[in-house]
Amino acid sequence: IDQVSQNAQKTIMANDDSFEVMWDCKNAMPSLITNGYLVDFNTVPYLNLDAAYWDKNASEQLSVLNKLYFMPSDISMQNFTGARFLYFNKKLVEDYTLDDPYERIKSNNWTLDVVLNMIKSVSEDLNGDGIMDSNDRYGILSENGAANANILYFIKSAGIRNTTNDSDGVPQLSCMNEKLIKIAEMCKEVFDDKNVAITYEEASKGASIGDFPHIFAYCRGSLFTTDHFLFVQNGVEETVSFKDMESDYGIAPNPKFDQAQEEYSHRIDPYTTIMAIPITNTDPERTGIILEYMSWMSSKTVLPAYYETTIKTKRTRDNEAPLIVDMIKASISYEISDIFDLGITSMLWEGYASGNISSTYAKREAAIQTKLDKLVEDMRNIGV
Repeated sequence: IDQVSQNAQKTIMANDDSFEVMWDCKNAMPSLITNGYLVDFNTVPYLNLDAAYWDKNASEQLSVLNKLYFMPSDISMQNFTGARFLYFNKKLVEDYTLDDPYERIKSNNWTLDVVLNMIKSVSEDLNGDGIMDSNDRYGILSENGAANANILYFIKSAGIRNTTNDSDGVPQLSCMNEKLIKIAEMCKEVFDDKNVAITYEEASKGASIGDFPHIFAYCRGSLFTTDHFLFVQNGVEETVSFKDMESDYGIAPNPKFDQAQEEYSHRIDPYTTIMAIPITNTDPERTGIILEYMSWMSSKTVLPAYYETTIKTKRTRDNEAPLIVDMIKASISYEISDIFDLGITSMLWEGYASGNISSTYAKREAAIQTKLDKLVEDMRNIGV
């Protein structure tokens, strides 16, 4: 994933100005930033980072010491595709007489306990052999067994941030609290129940995946589409896998923690690409003009073609889904802890798997804080 950044670093170190802008995975860029090889977007003329075609959440949440070295815009759709949310099977909602997710969302009652209770409501031994396995029906298709990836998205959707900037733009650890502990307990109870949750590995065991490139595509494109799961969590690109699905499906945001929570929040995959400007750029004013124009123009052309026409019109099947897609796009949340690998994500996985997230945090807090302090120090020293 870091080939672009590696090549860029060599070029920059050689003082070669052959490129003005680069795109690479978010988590491939840290060394370019801390080595001082990138331009602070706040210093680039003509960029209006408050405009809708730049993501205001990114400009706030990706800054450290009020410096911003990479940004997404509507030039590329990949930023939007990196946010995961919930797909639900409408037939199973009806068959199990569950509440309509859309009505729950409209009434501001799409919360973690509601979603987890829906998951627990769907379990059926379809072939009647007395064994729950890949042939049967579950509330959710889950990821990675003990180190369940879904937990990261539910933590984020509950409004918990791994770090939060103080008034000086210095990131402070902010993930450990009673809410986090409660979320981990609630999710573990459900995801550890093999009658209602099944992993990709278990669901594909013994199957011939045929034309599918991997087990993940097989489980989503073959099993979800044939009513084996109530929920599957993935990004907007997955709609292409459901185009021939006989049962209707809907789209729902990841749930809020409770009704008091004001906003939805959607974790973005750190592997999605983002834009950066090398310090070898000899004409940042020209670059600013071009990027601002391209971002604005893409919001009028590329974004409607992909977002409005392909996703919201061709691939969704009801009037509510496009509104949910809008909601998800507006609530993408970014974590520098993921990008700079501060160890918080691995701590959350380890703590969740062990069933004691507070003791895991206590054990690893000092190491995480050391990494965070080093990041802040490196950022202070840029250009010094």
